[in-house]
Amino acid sequence: MRTFLIGSVLALVGLSTSAAQVPDHLKGDWTGALTPQLPLILHIGKDVTLTSVAQSNTPMPATLRQTEGHIIIELPAFGVKYDATLSADGRQLSGGFQQGASTRPVILTLGAPVPAAAPAAPVATSPPLRQDREVSISGGQAHLYGSLTTPDQPRAGPAVLIIAGSGPTDRDSNSSIPGLRSDTYKMLAAALAERGISSLRYDKRGIAKSGPAMVREEDLRLSTYVDDAIAWARFLKNQPGVTCVAILGHSEGALIAAMAAQKTPVCGLISVSGAGRTMGAVMREQYAATDLPLPTVLQINSVINELEHGRLVPDIPVTDAAFNPSVQPYLISELSVDPSVEIKKTATPLLIIQGDNDVRVTVPDARLLSAARPDAKLVILPGVNHVLKTAPRDRNGNVATYANPALPLAPGLVDPIVEFVSGLAPR
Repeated sequence: MRTFLIGSVLALVGLSTSAAQVPDHLKGDWTGALTPQLPLILHIGKDVTLTSVAQSNTPMPATLRQTEGHIIIELPAFGVKYDATLSADGRQLSGGFQQGASTRPVILTLGAPVPAAAPAAPVATSPPLRQDREVSISGGQAHLYGSLTTPDQPRAGPAVLIIAGSGPTDRDSNSSIPGLRSDTYKMLAAALAERGISSLRYDKRGIAKSGPAMVREEDLRLSTYVDDAIAWARFLKNQPGVTCVAILGHSEGALIAAMAAQKTPVCGLISVSGAGRTMGAVMREQYAATDLPLPTVLQINSVINELEHGRLVPDIPVTDAAFNPSVQPYLISELSVDPSVEIKKTATPLLIIQGDNDVRVTVPDARLLSAARPDAKLVILPGVNHVLKTAPRDRNGNVATYANPALPLAPGLVDPIVEFVSGLAPR
């Protein structure tokens, strides 16, 4: 399943080399590690694939091209690029592994054993003050799964539904994409429980344990995710001791939360790192920031324009999986939806949270949302990035935090959420 990753730096464009054109000396399994916790296997043969052993351990389709002495491996669907040179003995590839603006040096060795993943650094934890149990609801052809986290001694009150952001993101805010493992939602659920608030977070349809519930990619729409959020909100409302539900959406989940809040009774809405502009505007901005040639950017803008007007583009002028024909119906359903307009339609109490070191969504986005609902409470968190961790403004250092689940949530994040939720009453 290809899942379109909204909010990421989008895939680089290049011509791939077919397997038949790959020189024999490059064929085989090349092994190395992105980080000590993330071993990689690059397979070059009839097909070219990249596998992140410690994450999904599922081979991801890749392309290979050679130019001016460089061997370039790309995963267009995930915006991943590995630009390497071959050693004199033909046994090592040395280069930079790039995702978005983050680049890490990676050496891959032909035929070497797969390195064992180093254990994650231990994280100091307080004594357990919470219970975490798996729950499920009907998802049509298969069940959807999530985690209900409650205080060790629960009391009656509002509960929080946590909606994940874009891409193949699971209930804990982790992804099958290499370099995206932050545990953000898992940490947030634990922090809320330790402050007396229950929460529910879930694997998106088609992701992790909810994978079997995936509809055909051609049939996926933004409304599919909205309907799932509504179903989970109703499930949470029926749990013992839950007086009402506040929906917390992160990134693309903030838009889903705003749309769900219009269709089901909730007592609060929390937008975290949510865009204030249409996805079409965001995508144009992202592509303009890449090093793609101007004619390619103009071609992409033309495709976006067609999709915004509800027209499929059967002949894609660029080699970018983001615009595959099977993905286009989903894009059409979302590209022109204005988050500011959707949030203006809501009437429930609203909290808007935005980090000022977020390289995906900006403070002006949060202010656009706030302008649409002047009665909302707006909280700007200094030094906080898109995955809600304290991070440097430098883009490489900022994005590097996405792969470090040992980093705690940023100070100042949990307090305004607890204060907001604690003051909610059933509506």
